[in-house]
Amino acid sequence: MRSIKILLGITICILSHVKAQQLNYGDFPKPVPSVSSMETYQETPVAMATGVPDIKIPITGISSSDSYIADRLILSYNPNSVNEAEFVNDSGLGWSALGGGIISRKIVNGLDERFSDVGATNYQKNKFDDIFYYNLPTGKGGKFKIYRRPDDSFEITELSGNNIKIDFTRNNNMATLIVDSFTITDDKGYKYIFNDYSQSLYSGSNKLYRSAYFLSSIKNPNNVELLTYEYRKDFRNITGTSTVLYQSCKLKKINAIGIGNLTIDYTFDENLEKTMNDPYSISKIALQNNYGRSLSQYNFDYTYYKFSNVTADIRLLTRIRKMNPANLNGSPLETTAFEYNETGLPAKELISDGYACDVPQSGFRNSFPKDRIIGVLKKITLPTGGVQEYVFEPNEYFTDMNTPEYLNSLTEYTDPYVQYVKYNNSLDFNTSSANLIRWKLSGTAGQKKRIYFRFYAGRNTPIGPIIGGSGGLLNANIKINGGAVPFTVCKQEGTIDSYNAIISFEITPGTHIIEVVGVDISGNIDISELVTNPPPYANLNYSETGLRIKNILYYGSSSQSAPEKNITYTYNKLNDPLNTSGSVFTNENGTYVLYSNVKVTTDNNGYTVYSFKTPADYPETPQQIEGNFVNVKHYFNLTQGGLLDKTEIYNSLDQKVASTENTYELADLKGTVPTLSNVGYTIPGMVKKVTEIEKNHISSQVIESKKELEFDNSLWVFQLLKIKNTSSDGNIYEKMMKYPNNKVLEGQENEYAHLWNANMRGVAVSTTEINNGKIISSTDIKFDNGSLYPTSIVGTNPNDNSKKILIKYDLYDERGNLKQFTKDLDPNGGGGNTTAIIYGYNNTLPIIQVEGANYDVLNSIPGIDFNTLTNQDVDEVSEKVLLKSLDEYRTHEGLKKFMVTTYTYDPMLGVTTVTAPNGMRQSYQYDQNGKLKSVIDVNGNIVKDFRYNLKPQP
Repeated sequence: MRSIKILLGITICILSHVKAQQLNYGDFPKPVPSVSSMETYQETPVAMATGVPDIKIPITGISSSDSYIADRLILSYNPNSVNEAEFVNDSGLGWSALGGGIISRKIVNGLDERFSDVGATNYQKNKFDDIFYYNLPTGKGGKFKIYRRPDDSFEITELSGNNIKIDFTRNNNMATLIVDSFTITDDKGYKYIFNDYSQSLYSGSNKLYRSAYFLSSIKNPNNVELLTYEYRKDFRNITGTSTVLYQSCKLKKINAIGIGNLTIDYTFDENLEKTMNDPYSISKIALQNNYGRSLSQYNFDYTYYKFSNVTADIRLLTRIRKMNPANLNGSPLETTAFEYNETGLPAKELISDGYACDVPQSGFRNSFPKDRIIGVLKKITLPTGGVQEYVFEPNEYFTDMNTPEYLNSLTEYTDPYVQYVKYNNSLDFNTSSANLIRWKLSGTAGQKKRIYFRFYAGRNTPIGPIIGGSGGLLNANIKINGGAVPFTVCKQEGTIDSYNAIISFEITPGTHIIEVVGVDISGNIDISELVTNPPPYANLNYSETGLRIKNILYYGSSSQSAPEKNITYTYNKLNDPLNTSGSVFTNENGTYVLYSNVKVTTDNNGYTVYSFKTPADYPETPQQIEGNFVNVKHYFNLTQGGLLDKTEIYNSLDQKVASTENTYELADLKGTVPTLSNVGYTIPGMVKKVTEIEKNHISSQVIESKKELEFDNSLWVFQLLKIKNTSSDGNIYEKMMKYPNNKVLEGQENEYAHLWNANMRGVAVSTTEINNGKIISSTDIKFDNGSLYPTSIVGTNPNDNSKKILIKYDLYDERGNLKQFTKDLDPNGGGGNTTAIIYGYNNTLPIIQVEGANYDVLNSIPGIDFNTLTNQDVDEVSEKVLLKSLDEYRTHEGLKKFMVTTYTYDPMLGVTTVTAPNGMRQSYQYDQNGKLKSVIDVNGNIVKDFRYNLKPQP
């Protein structure tokens, strides 16, 4: 692949520094190259209203023994990461490896903890301004700030309105706050502990500081560890010194306790420390089970390209190869390939063929940034052989281009996007025979035109150099209509024998006299005129930052020249092609564009129009803060990426076939106060209620249904309280939820207070369903005796309000696995059908389920060490041994009156056998890709067969 030039416009001061020495990442606002793009994802989110498409490549993942917790490693692409402010991270330009958990930071107005020595002469208790961005394996992300109180204590304010609790531990330096670790607790009570961190050198104090924090472990509400994380930490010194420049912290291993692990390998290149590339690049991601068996491996290939204006290279991801676990050095099972734009877009300036003054520098419109797409993702070739092509274009925002001020400016050459210079005529002259030229200009009578003359004159009898003298310019000039028409000389140059100039003037159409002033000279006058396209003009300007998606094209193979599907995105205001719906807003990165209308067209099959609420739809309000009145932005966390207002679907005949309208009741999130940032003062908002009206247009009829959602508004308890669905026939269905709270009513006990204290505030403990005003179902989830695991589900009879236990969760093991439950209990909570479960594979997977027996019965059966047997289940031979023992257990005399089902697994891959109580067994086979290949019955017959379409890639 040939070298490409990527125009990123990095500032000269940085570039000169790049050439001279190692970069000091610690002095950048985003001090960790591998996580610098996190802010971009938060501040300009992937959303239709931002024009940023959701481009993701799932790599692999690892699950814990808890179904709620898993870590999926995904590559995500954001074209807005391709800019001068971003480092190229460890997965290549524009890409981010989303996995693990990170708390990154942006340095604002100097490092928060820079005054760390009380004895220093410049010590002060400074204001904390830095912004922290967090990302959890569950996909939840947001940002927070640390505030210094007047009493010199510190508190965290979450700025995204998420239901999380953030705590920190500090070291013993009381001069400032230096955080040792963070703990984020979600609203289900799971804890994400960030004990690991990277360090960078802050030149202002010549000290290391903690530049990002990394997830160390995840625990369930009972403090059972589910996933742990290990990191590669390298200390890098300033070249030739013992001074540490930075300490890296690169995720190298995710451990699922008792299940397996995921490893990440890196290639390190110290030469890249002098560039905007992260010196580390991901080279391999591998997954293996707890017994060391390789399940999958992905190799990453890169190419380096030159910047157009610097000597440094830039890293581009070119291929991801999924290797064969049985032969890791052989041909890959799958390949995903990537291509990037090598050239810019065509210029949008109108083409001129005449002479004019300098190219205009319009004060009304920014230049079209045609080179912004260079280096941006162009194509992805999938393992199936199909190709997805992404066509990006620069963002546009609304600017009124039909104001009197702008229209009056068009008498000059001010806007090359609506004006061009056209060749008109050429006139020859020779003053030795005549110095007057009759010139006829066509056009509308009385309507002036802007005209340019390129006047060239030469002496008929050259004098040549004057010896011993300085000489002078040839005496040559012109007059128009006897000097009645003034003109401006834009350019001129000459010698004693020649003169060349371009002049500009306005004149009305008609016949005019040009007088050439000069003795014994000849030459020519090239005449050009300024042409201005007629109004009205498109009311748009080109954004100085960012890209938006224009088309996504789908091809069946790389050899196809015509796409099989074409999705087109346009961003004009509804039914108004002259007005873009884009507006400029401010975020922590600077400015970005948000669109209130997006039209998505798929081939000729109709289109869908999406309308969004933006921050402009919710005006700021004045509030008094610290004695000053300031304007406070409301609901910015909700509208920053566009809040869906309306969706309209049209068929190919331009007929509306369906629509959805959303009406919001928004409120400031209780318990929060306005905070100051680059955006200004903002206060987090929440959706108190949303009403969604769906309409289906069938012929002349409109069938309408309505859905209403109501939410609680409390700090850390933003939860869905009620769902109300009204169907087109008038049927009304309602569902109401209750959650733990910290309130204690007089004379009553709060049975869920311990859930509140464990931050399990998002667990719905009571659900009521109503149809047309009549209660049809009411259930409560009990957590008795201080348990953080459910102990029972209790139903209420809607006819007499009597209560009945629907299911009891009788017994859990130390890891939270349910070992016994009982259903179909009598009204007094007795009797019922009990099921007991035995776990294997390091107590992570159920291998025996006995219906009708309690755990005491299982304990009475002669012991078989199933945990050891399952841990030794590493191949077909050992699995046969395990199956034999399971069969013996299933058919044991003491279990004959019970229904016993057994299971075996290939951990992290899937179930391998299921043996029913009657002895009928089904086996599950997987291919080299880890995909289910076939289901086989006890007689060896294929019950189900699965096939996958994958094509080898070059």
